[in-house]
Amino acid sequence: MKKYSLYSALLAFTLLLCFQGYAQNQLTDNIYGVYYVPSLYTKLYESDEGSPYLNPKFTPAKINDSKKTYLVRINAHKETAEVWVSEDRVIELSNERKNSIALSDGSDKNYEAARYVKPKGNYGNAFFQSVEKNDKYSLFLKERIKYFKKEKAEGYKAEKPARFEKIKPYYYLRVGADEKKALVHLPSSTNKFVQVFAKSRHKALKGYIKQEKLNLTSEDDLIKVLDYIYKS
Repeated sequence: MKKYSLYSALLAFTLLLCFQGYAQNQLTDNIYGVYYVPSLYTKLYESDEGSPYLNPKFTPAKINDSKKTYLVRINAHKETAEVWVSEDRVIELSNERKNSIALSDGSDKNYEAARYVKPKGNYGNAFFQSVEKNDKYSLFLKERIKYFKKEKAEGYKAEKPARFEKIKPYYYLRVGADEKKALVHLPSSTNKFVQVFAKSRHKALKGYIKQEKLNLTSEDDLIKVLDYIYKS
């Protein structure tokens, strides 16, 4: 516990220094963030397995409208993105600004910083993968990674190391083109999914999902449902 508190204090102190130098913490092309050492989160959590990153190795990417290629990785646990600066420094890209990332690794994955409504109703900011965008709606994927503390062996229960694990991803929706709108969570249960939309549409929506045998955890099926709602 003392060691964890020490790392927490180190993190707070590091970020304080970074924010004090915020005006100087600019790469190029209006890309803002705070600096820290690349290994900070590995040391903070002392994880034996897994990674907080969707792509543990920095991946070539374009940021916003810049023509320059940067090296980027997405921290799904902390809901942020990191940009490589040098051997001993990375910059945490702000998720509270209108920042976008297009990976140049052949995956065609694009990420956007956005405000969102969490399943329990509170708000947050994170980087989301853009799945579908048109003039009616935008669909986003939020891949999630959870940190599990070390569990001691008890009785017949074996010891489990501290680790990061991918957990169930969530899909989020924005209606219209207003990028200031907070993204709304789309549940995978049909009964909860229809609650996101007007009550007058619940019956028709349930019938359509059942008739087409759609799976609300499938991107293709989700797009089909949303097209039915907004384009029919």
